[in-house]
Amino acid sequence: MSTVGYINISLETFGGMLSLIFILCLILTGHKKERSEKLYICVLSINTIVLFCDAAAWLFKGRPGDWSFYLVRIANFCVFCFSYILLAVFTEYLVCIVSSKGSIISKLPSRIMGGLSFAAILLVVISQFNHMYYIIDAYNIYHRQHLFWLSQMFGILCMLIDGSVLFLYRKRMEKRELAAF
Repeated sequence: MSTVGYINISLETFGGMLSLIFILCLILTGHKKERSEKLYICVLSINTIVLFCDAAAWLFKGRPGDWSFYLVRIANFCVFCFSYILLAVFTEYLVCIVSSKGSIISKLPSRIMGGLSFAAILLVVISQFNHMYYIIDAYNIYHRQHLFWLSQMFGILCMLIDGSVLFLYRKRMEKRELAAF
């Protein structure tokens, strides 16, 4: 494995461990009563899964053996799917935060995001059979395919929706809250 691979695994693992520590601190201090706090813990949990799955994909990339064969495929699939779930849950969290500031906000952004995430996950499942997003060769190496850009468009659309919510309701939020997003 290359130096870049080892650095990537280290950073992903560090980020996952940091997210786990945040989750543990939030749970131990009792910060899980309000809906926004529960959603924040959910965002951190999904982020932890994404980071550890990505680290596993890097770790088993290019290694021979039955374990590596399955783990690299499962890890890459999970990175795609949980990333889309993360976008949907984050939007739900954002809508919850904005509505807690006294703004009347529609559930439309959350519904759109849920629909986009569902469609994106469905296409990832389809991609496992027609290889439109990626393929993993006989040497357990990940290769992007001709429609990989489509998988990224879902993330871009989701970020545009979240950015629109932040822009529309920016006056209700404090500057330090906007900086956090």
